Amino acid sequence: MTVNSAKIYSLAPHMRVRDESFGLLFYNTKNTGLIFINSGDLIKAAALKQGGTKAALAPQNPVNGEAILEKLLGRGILTC
Repeated sequence: MTVNSAKIYSLAPHMRVRDESFGLLFYNTKNTGLIFINSGDLIKAAALKQGGTKAALAPQNPVNGEAILEKLLGRGILTC
């Protein structure tokens, strides 16, 4: 799956997210599953809740940010 920098990415409707010391913790309200993403400070939960472009979601390191966004899109955590 290719990430397009012009698209707006947001959380899937059934997902919740919060910041943790390791990165992001996602909660799937459909199956009550937890998903841990070791992203450090690269992407913040508040930014994902608000939605935005690749550049807005991971401004300090777009290359690593793109890899994380691809992973989140592939797992159905994000939509665009």
